[in-house]
Amino acid sequence: MATKTTTRLYRTLNPGEIRLVTLLPGSSDEIKCKLSHSNLVEKEKFEALSYAWGHSSLPRKSITVDGIQVPVGPNLWDALHHFRLCSHSKEKVLWIDALCINQSDDLEKGVQIQKMRDVYGTASRVLIWLGKASVNSDLAMRFVDRFVNVDIEAPNVDAWTALQELFQRAWWTRSWVLQEV
Repeated sequence: MATKTTTRLYRTLNPGEIRLVTLLPGSSDEIKCKLSHSNLVEKEKFEALSYAWGHSSLPRKSITVDGIQVPVGPNLWDALHHFRLCSHSKEKVLWIDALCINQSDDLEKGVQIQKMRDVYGTASRVLIWLGKASVNSDLAMRFVDRFVNVDIEAPNVDAWTALQELFQRAWWTRSWVLQEV
């Protein structure tokens, strides 16, 4: 069911089109974005975000998309806030399912979900957001990096605990993970 907000925000997609969200630079907590239409054949450069939506019972946070206040889950808000801080005052073009697919339009959702493999495959990079950093996040990521270099020493209980905490995050339990990666 379309709401007044979704009617104003989402123009109908033509066959073969997807939406992309451009994260605008800024230094405040106010997150501003703009939506655009794109065609996967045109090879417009974008990054796709893979993340866990989180529980719908969590309080929503607000971002501004094309001048319209849009509620998003706290995990997505944290990801956008982090990416904006790391983008060094540059716009960042992303594909984010919660924003690029009109979630109030079941027909569009069905069509766009069928394109997700192509979206993630066409993206210049897939950004995986596991959530805000915890006390052990740096240790866990350094430990994972060591697997790549096959440099595993004697068991390090703290590192294994940090890695376990990392793999217990909600992102790993999502059914879409394999398709997105």
